[in-house]
Amino acid sequence: MTWAEGEMDALVFPRARQLEWRRVPIPAEVPGHILVRIDRLGICGTDVHLFTGDIAYMKNGLSAFPFRPGHEWAGTVEAVAPDVTGLAPGDRVVGEPFLSCGHCEQCRRGRRNQCPTRNELGVRGDTPGAAAQYLRIPAENAARFADHVDPAHAVLCEPLVTVLHALSATRLESGESVGVIGTGTLGLLAVQVAHHMGARVEVLGVSERMNAAVAMGAERAVLVADAIPDRYDVVLEMSGADGSLAVATRVARGGGRIAQVGMPGSELVPIDAVAVVTKGLQISGVLGGIPFLARAVRLLEQGVVNPEALVDRQISWRHYDQALDLLMRRALDRPKVILDFTGPHADSPRSSFPTSLHPSARKGDHNRTGSMS
Repeated sequence: MTWAEGEMDALVFPRARQLEWRRVPIPAEVPGHILVRIDRLGICGTDVHLFTGDIAYMKNGLSAFPFRPGHEWAGTVEAVAPDVTGLAPGDRVVGEPFLSCGHCEQCRRGRRNQCPTRNELGVRGDTPGAAAQYLRIPAENAARFADHVDPAHAVLCEPLVTVLHALSATRLESGESVGVIGTGTLGLLAVQVAHHMGARVEVLGVSERMNAAVAMGAERAVLVADAIPDRYDVVLEMSGADGSLAVATRVARGGGRIAQVGMPGSELVPIDAVAVVTKGLQISGVLGGIPFLARAVRLLEQGVVNPEALVDRQISWRHYDQALDLLMRRALDRPKVILDFTGPHADSPRSSFPTSLHPSARKGDHNRTGSMS
């Protein structure tokens, strides 16, 4: 199948709190790359903070308006460059958004997510995101998923890789106790995978989704204010709330391991450094999960993760503004909104974000690959 040419619809944030659908060229063929027709797009708290300009990448100049979002996606391969092997037109794929140079010291050491010149598709840098009808991406960043998997569910592979990275970083073993802070997409995925691994999981949160976490395998749901000190072998901080790292150091038992996954809304957050020292705690920062994409796909294919419990609704790609509004107002029973790109072409997609929408999202509750809770 030949590489598509012509124009496509793509979403752009021209400036903070505005969005437009624009006609832009379909990306040209590049060696080593594939062209994907987007079928589904996930929207999460990271997209909200990009839209408002509150995300750290906008503040420190690593990303800038105008900006094209979209980092959680599933689609169908439309065409492949001549040198690409292993993927073919018609394959259903998901992708990893980290685009690293491959040559620097960090990349050579296997730390591609720490490449200083990396782009993060639809989040950091100037590589256009997946909020468009077509996406060009390196073939090595894509993975096939089976025909029985709903593409709306396959979108969850992107946050799932971060969860797998966190569990690897904390070296979780069967039988250990795990405290998961946060009940957004990352937190609820962590509950399911940790439970599958044989851990004893409890959830610490502030929302009504704590009951959902119990249904997914958590033995107990506790309000953060009622958390018991020195209780968990492993603590997964998935919310990004500014005070949550201090909570994590309090509830971890001696020798405990903590993964800080949620990206706080503030650069400086409280932490009990005395507890870190006296309890011998290990804290790992977790950003993305490049090596875990194939495993994430397998977990979805095997039914280890229940996507129905995470996806609140699917709506037409023409209504991206409505998806943002739902997240900003926290008007969802489940944390994930999916945009369906397979519907008819929009006659007149909305060109700007209504100024009457909720003025701000809750700060903090997001990760580079995470979701608002």
